[in-house]
Amino acid sequence: MTVSIYQPVWDGLKKYGQMEVISDPRHHKRIKKAIIKRKDLDLVYKLQVAEENKKAVLEFWIDDKDPRKLHIKLTKATGWRNL
Repeated sequence: MTVSIYQPVWDGLKKYGQMEVISDPRHHKRIKKAIIKRKDLDLVYKLQVAEENKKAVLEFWIDDKDPRKLHIKLTKATGWRNL
């Protein structure tokens, strides 16, 4: 299995909590989809977060001054129940 080109972004989000990706705005939708997929496939991280009774939440927004900048934030939301 090959490593996704988006894996370093996901790893950075887990380490730092926030990342900034600079790309053509036409690619932002693809990047969002790929990062969400990385989060969903990372079962170890999902279990670690579930042990804290939390859920990983991704936030995306585009920089007002530079539309090429896609900001991504990873947070842990409380109050989630994993069934």
